[in-house]
Amino acid sequence: MTSVARWVEVHRLAVAGREAGIARDAGGRVGRVWLARSRFADVARLAGLTLTLGEDADALYQLSWAKTATGDPAAALEYYGQALRLYPGGRRPRQRGRHADQHRPRVPGAG
Repeated sequence: MTSVARWVEVHRLAVAGREAGIARDAGGRVGRVWLARSRFADVARLAGLTLTLGEDADALYQLSWAKTATGDPAAALEYYGQALRLYPGGRRPRQRGRHADQHRPRVPGAG
């Protein structure tokens, strides 16, 4: 089993066990990998499951990115706004890594 597959299983078990912190951590890890691989529908499902345990800025951010990529800019803008309200200071922390700048959702007409 690959490490991503293991994290997916950890996420599944955490959601089933109502362990929000673990689900958020595992979901965030998997979501970042899947976004980089253009698995947007999978990211949307994963983030949606994470959000069943309560609000989470990273899950909302990843969901907004997935919605943008799958052609739903109105939903993307709503989720992105919700994520920004949850981040301290209204700003998403900068990602580290060589692909950090390419991982911003681009919402047409959002300025």
